[in-house]
Amino acid sequence: MKLGSLIPAALLALYPFLVYLAVQHQQTTALLLLLGAVFIARFIFAPSNKPLKLMTYVTSTIGLALVSASSLMPQSSWLLFYPVVINVSLSLMFAGSVWLKQPIITAIAKWRDPNLPESGIVYTRKLTCVWAVFCALNAVVAAITTTMSIDIWTLYNGLISYLLIGTFMLLEYLYRLRVMRRES
Repeated sequence: MKLGSLIPAALLALYPFLVYLAVQHQQTTALLLLLGAVFIARFIFAPSNKPLKLMTYVTSTIGLALVSASSLMPQSSWLLFYPVVINVSLSLMFAGSVWLKQPIITAIAKWRDPNLPESGIVYTRKLTCVWAVFCALNAVVAAITTTMSIDIWTLYNGLISYLLIGTFMLLEYLYRLRVMRRES
């Protein structure tokens, strides 16, 4: 990952905490300017891999739309919806890709291994469906947190959600290793 894409990615990982600090210290204008710059940087430094580039463009466009909406409103409540909209978008992209030419995860796997076996194609198709459901459920919980305190919103969207994603990725990786060992 290049530095030009690493910095925006790191700032977006800190998004819930940046929103929390901006709301607590009434610095939403500065945050909106920073976020606008981050989303524009994501366009400029989008990955070359087609599925990842598409995801980057979609999520950055959504981010810019929410930043724009927040800048027009006296409250910062629109900023709380970024995790919701991102999870809904990811869920729709995962689910939609299953019915298109090739699921997103299959495309990424084929990009890494052009000779992906048929069993790998079937597995990545199913995994794409599971990620669609995971993101949909994460969106529901993130939406519920928008009605709660900024502390609860930050805790879920800045920590618990990341822990769930990381746990899911780790468990999937361990399962994939087990399946690969069994097949070889």
